[in-house]
Amino acid sequence: MMKNTWIQLSLATVAVVGLTLSSCSTKGCMDEEALNYDVEATKDDGSCEYAEVGEVEVQFNYIFGATMIDWEVGSTLKHPKTQDTLTFSEFKFYVSEIVLVQEDGTEWSPEENAFLVCAACPDASRIKLEDVPAGQYVEIKYQLGLSPEVHTSGPGTGDLAEAKGMFLNSTDGYIMLLAEGASPQSPTGSFTFHLSGFTGDYALQMEKRSDFFDDGMSVVMDGRSTINMTCNPARLWHSAPIVSELHEVTVAGEAAHTMATAFFENILFSGVE
Repeated sequence: MMKNTWIQLSLATVAVVGLTLSSCSTKGCMDEEALNYDVEATKDDGSCEYAEVGEVEVQFNYIFGATMIDWEVGSTLKHPKTQDTLTFSEFKFYVSEIVLVQEDGTEWSPEENAFLVCAACPDASRIKLEDVPAGQYVEIKYQLGLSPEVHTSGPGTGDLAEAKGMFLNSTDGYIMLLAEGASPQSPTGSFTFHLSGFTGDYALQMEKRSDFFDDGMSVVMDGRSTINMTCNPARLWHSAPIVSELHEVTVAGEAAHTMATAFFENILFSGVE
């Protein structure tokens, strides 16, 4: 009889403990990436909610000269104005401070907002913007070059890392446009333009904005939209001397400002997909 009583008490104790543990668990969303993540939840109840986001790519398409023929690193072309024969081996420049504007005026920017566009690098002729809130967008604002505080804060991470080969030093900051290649008209057989400068009259930063016109750009959940930009490396010589007279610029100043500004001014919006 005592044994049966002990067994009954033990079972009752287990039932009470189980009921207590069950009543102490807190149900909720346990995914830290969810909008309604509950830090106190001990049991996931399937209630997690996620932001509706998509991806936007800013694609840079290259042309050369007024005839707008296709251009890529490694191609040999004659400049229509200077008549110099040019074969680029490197061409890259910085884009930063990107802002996407929705039709209601809401603005969105990526957390890391400095990008190195590289014509010779796989997949680096485009800027990939992830986790863009779904919606209808009407405009993009951006800066060509980098803000002064970026230059003076030393090498950063990502596209600002020293390994990218664009950081000079804490005094001179970053190269904002780099163009290298070969030309038989150059006295050395090559050209080297490391265009920099972030203060004073020869600062290279240029703020731009492009309206998407009537169609706008739709960003949908898990979708991908593309903003197309057209740029023309031949514009470096729009106001600069021929290669036999100027084949190298590696310090900030008037020559760097003239060449970079002519290129930056001619980066144009060409449509959305």
